[in-house]
Amino acid sequence: MIIDSVEFVYSAQYRPPGKRKASYHYFRDDIPVNVSEVSPVDFPVAGRFGYDEDRVSELRTNGTHFFLPVIGTDPEGKSLLSPDKFRSYLRSMLSLHGHGQLVERFGTECYLHAGLPNDVRLEHSDRQILIREIVEDASSFVIVDDLIYRRVGEPFLQYDSHLNYMRPVLVNASERHGVHERPDTLVRPDQMERYFEVMNIEAAPVLGVCEIVRPDVYSFRPEQVQFLAACKEVRKEMHEEIGSQSIEFFTVFASIRDALHAAKEGEVTSELIEASETAIAFFEGSPVEDIPDYLVPLVPELKLARRRLQAELTTEIQPGNTSESTLEGLHP
Repeated sequence: MIIDSVEFVYSAQYRPPGKRKASYHYFRDDIPVNVSEVSPVDFPVAGRFGYDEDRVSELRTNGTHFFLPVIGTDPEGKSLLSPDKFRSYLRSMLSLHGHGQLVERFGTECYLHAGLPNDVRLEHSDRQILIREIVEDASSFVIVDDLIYRRVGEPFLQYDSHLNYMRPVLVNASERHGVHERPDTLVRPDQMERYFEVMNIEAAPVLGVCEIVRPDVYSFRPEQVQFLAACKEVRKEMHEEIGSQSIEFFTVFASIRDALHAAKEGEVTSELIEASETAIAFFEGSPVEDIPDYLVPLVPELKLARRRLQAELTTEIQPGNTSESTLEGLHP
């Protein structure tokens, strides 16, 4: 489907006729964008998702990302947006890129790009940046059997320890840094029972719907993030204490430090797992009074994170499980 004209406003330094100096001005331009139409065979069902049980949508996948219908569906499964309405919706949504709202709000003078002389020079223009953003944003939409889908984050269940329930959430790539602060609360729906067991918490009801039949699509692994965060915290606190500790303490610290340094960002290696096990054994074999105060609560957290990582790895390599582990060569 071709959206023939998506309007946007960009800024650039420009010297209007009759002016002596160039200054920043706004320019109105438009580009066509294309929304792919794909076959249901190439876009299979991946599960069901809904923040509310009364409003559940069908998840689909292209093999690398999850997609949900745009603005829901009616009881017969038809898109609430007709093709014409979708064109209007997408046109207005993509036009949010750039400075259009600023120009409209304050009535700022805005030139037409098409009206610029061919030999005019624009400096410090963000036109190409905005065009790339619009094209990238448009590429997140697909049309399947006249239903319009948009790429979304990966569906997880998030545990609320205060109210003791699980709620569906979508974790986007841009939001993963935020959830890194509490990766211990996130779990894939197909791993929920093992999560309760490993984390030693009471099974909690799910408020909403999050059902997945294509776990192979996931790329974000909260158990790995939880483990890495625990290792980094232990390294940080051990570093603060190495000046007053034993050679054995320094050796344990060095093994975690070196393993973290050698691994790529976000990567869990066999060396790091071994270093964490060495640290756990060292601290569990030491008298509590010999462990620096700041490290006392971190050791159980590291042990729990290691146990969860072990459990998820065990699940992934069980016979009949087709999902691929990102920890190649590691064994439980």
